[in-house]
Amino acid sequence: MRKLSTFLFLVFLFQIAFAQEKKDLSLSFSAGAFNSPYYKNAHTGGFYNFGAEYHLSKDHSLSFDFLGGRHTYYDDILSDKNVAETYSGIQNTNARTLYTVFTISYKYKFINKNKFSLVPGTGVGIMTHSRNYPSSKENGGTTILTTSFSDLVFPVTLDINYEVFKNFQIGATSGFLIHPDFPVLGLHIGPKFSYVLK
Repeated sequence: MRKLSTFLFLVFLFQIAFAQEKKDLSLSFSAGAFNSPYYKNAHTGGFYNFGAEYHLSKDHSLSFDFLGGRHTYYDDILSDKNVAETYSGIQNTNARTLYTVFTISYKYKFINKNKFSLVPGTGVGIMTHSRNYPSSKENGGTTILTTSFSDLVFPVTLDINYEVFKNFQIGATSGFLIHPDFPVLGLHIGPKFSYVLK
């Protein structure tokens, strides 16, 4: 039964991939606000994203993305500093977290009307997550330590696109990353610009 289900799934993907002769490729750039609800006293930072979206059919596509983001927060777990210090001019934060994420996502045009589309998506990716936080030196003073790890994450996105003129779209993107140890990471939202290669 499992082999049959796998076979039917592969046939379904094959039909989607070859449902149209000519397939488009969209190149996109987006940037905006970035934060995470997991961290204490998290202050919004920024993100940028480069994407390439391969259109399998009119409504189905695969998206390959690189996302970089950062925000500041107050670290009361790794840091041995008891009092919040100013980090990069932001009050009540003493640490910063950085994200580098590569993802592949399946996207479906939930709404596809003339020049307007609403496109949810989800997939899988690799995230490198680094945290910079203060620690006391033996001879007094403070040093900044870094800890990092890489792991699987599951991106969830929602894009809004509007075709301004032929092959060029503007819109907005939003989303977050799901990770087993941190329920939701990397909330982001911002404008998106896309160019479709016909």
